[in-house]
Amino acid sequence: MKKVVATALAFTAATPVFAGSVLWNNIESQMTTAQVHALYPSSGSVHYHNDETVIDDVSITERCQADVHIDHPAGVVTRVRVRGKGSLGGRCSETVLTGLSSRYGQPLSRERTGGSILAREGSIYVWNRPDGVTLRFKRYTNGALGGGGLGHASWELTYSTVTEEINL
Repeated sequence: MKKVVATALAFTAATPVFAGSVLWNNIESQMTTAQVHALYPSSGSVHYHNDETVIDDVSITERCQADVHIDHPAGVVTRVRVRGKGSLGGRCSETVLTGLSSRYGQPLSRERTGGSILAREGSIYVWNRPDGVTLRFKRYTNGALGGGGLGHASWELTYSTVTEEINL
């Protein structure tokens, strides 16, 4: 019995397994804000905010652009959100979804979400990479001209890991 208790305590007290996993490009989970700023100095397309660093107009494909939001509340990276620029009929979201499925296989889950005052309607797809990174892709389906239209993101891809212990 003592051995089981010791093993359980060791598991819950251990350092998170996936800290330091590459989330997007060269951004790692738990990277410090200073490390992010060293990789992406402030410029016309890189903007620093209290809890995030934003990189504007990143090319995803030849015709699709996105803004990358590197979230670092409390001074360390917790996730990266890639927000697709608006596109007619959600064309870029279809291209990104096809690319993700080609690279990572069929999603583990697909969930439809209804629109509300607080959230936009869309479909959410989830993949888990072997290195512990979870990809959550939301394809927006409402809005002017479909997919959010030209004035809103037509999709968002979030890269994250579990960075704190979960006692399950």
